[in-house]
Amino acid sequence: MDTARQKLETNDLREWCVRTGAVLNQARELLDDLNTFPVPNFNTGTNLANSWAVATRATQTLPLPLLPAEFMAAVSREVAKFPHGSVGIFLASGFAACAEAWGDAPVVRPADLLMSVDAMDRAFREVSGSDTWEFGLSRLITTVSEQLSELELLTLSQVVDTALVCAQEATIDSADAHGGVGDAGLAGACLIFASLADLAATAEGDVPTNVSTVQAMLSDWANRSRSVAESLRHTVPGGEFGATFHFEALDMPTGKLRESLRAASSEVLICKVLDGIGAGRFVAHVHTPSPLAALPYPHGAVLIHHLGRNPEAFEGDEDPLTRLTADFDNVVVLSDFAARQAPLVTPGLLVLSAAPALVETYARAGATVLLGTENSEQICWAWRSLPKGRAALIIPADPETRKMALTMRDSLDDAELSDSPVMVADTEDELSAAWLVQSLQGKQFRGRNLEQLRDLETACRDLKAGIRVEPLSHHDLDTQIRDLVNDLGPNRELHAVISSGNVSTDRMNLQLALANYADIELVAYYGGQPGSTYIGVRF
Repeated sequence: MDTARQKLETNDLREWCVRTGAVLNQARELLDDLNTFPVPNFNTGTNLANSWAVATRATQTLPLPLLPAEFMAAVSREVAKFPHGSVGIFLASGFAACAEAWGDAPVVRPADLLMSVDAMDRAFREVSGSDTWEFGLSRLITTVSEQLSELELLTLSQVVDTALVCAQEATIDSADAHGGVGDAGLAGACLIFASLADLAATAEGDVPTNVSTVQAMLSDWANRSRSVAESLRHTVPGGEFGATFHFEALDMPTGKLRESLRAASSEVLICKVLDGIGAGRFVAHVHTPSPLAALPYPHGAVLIHHLGRNPEAFEGDEDPLTRLTADFDNVVVLSDFAARQAPLVTPGLLVLSAAPALVETYARAGATVLLGTENSEQICWAWRSLPKGRAALIIPADPETRKMALTMRDSLDDAELSDSPVMVADTEDELSAAWLVQSLQGKQFRGRNLEQLRDLETACRDLKAGIRVEPLSHHDLDTQIRDLVNDLGPNRELHAVISSGNVSTDRMNLQLALANYADIELVAYYGGQPGSTYIGVRF
């Protein structure tokens, strides 16, 4: 950065992205504690940290030299491909707005920052639909734009400091309006602007203290408001689902698209993203009681989770003497400390499904669902949305997605796996996946991550030994049914997940075949998945 000429170069933007990613990752739990939304797993802090992590990873792989606008456009496209929650949509839109405002400028000057704020103001209104309600982030950017318009002489510090002050004031106002609990999105904006302000302060020869000051403010806030936040989080959760998806559509105003989605959704955020050659696609995040009804056709992969209670994991007690002597080698600790038993932890479940009709069943059972998996990158996106600090089980529902999941797992680095170890179940059909989710619903394991992983392996192995699943035979169904139910006890049930290929034919063939077995009950579900219908039994 050149102090005298007051400019930001692409390398400065890259440094800011990396710095901010570290700050947000450190603050994710703090921001979640400030969340006003009364549904526990709607964690804006975690979503913000995860979405910004996508930007950080993108900055480390982009080739330089790039113009600032090219850099921001590339980051926007990556965040839009893998957004986490509503805040991910805002981030993608914000990066894209900066790219639009800066155009062919070789560097970013204070006036360019001012233009980017105006562009973000317009973009955020497009994302949230200002005709119905205003989100905190869109209201914040409008306020920043208004405040900057009153300044006569602009420097980098003046622009960024003004944005930071506006974010702090907006966070305070939000806390006053919500019984002391702040807004996690606005608090995150404080950290983002503080990180940029520190970059500008360093360039201008000042001591960078903005991040530490904001962190202290938010920590104090969280300590005072945690009891209020916890009471909100104990309210009865709603029946809605969060769904994030991409879709192709003719170039049209986002308002028209939003209206079509709003018929089945209580909240709709839409961002249009241009690729490198100017073609557009849309990414949306909705809250809806009916994910299937909300989705436009055609659409790509959909990440879905139920906005319900999300069990928390707590670390067991540690001997305080052990902590005090951790930096000394030749110390023997003699203590009467008795640690509590390790806590019970609910593992993260991710189902890779191709059955739209089973999405709600999976999600209500506590699993995150990736519907219509297209590649291993999407699986990684879905896996990163699971709670950290606990083991995760990926449950494929067909052979191809299982291969993708194994590829994704093998691509993870040791640091990620040590924090959240991951296992891929050996399920390759929707019926086995449904039974595995059902058997793990609400189940908790004691111990740390690797111990949880071993318990998951045991649970999967036990289930595999207790079920038998096969694709529906179109040649000798009667013999297939006899073989399947032969070892069942008096309560004989044959389960089926009907595919979308031959719904009526498969259902009728099953009913006709079972007409000869008065003691066998058919439990059939329409899954809507492509490929074969699967039938099976549980012993």
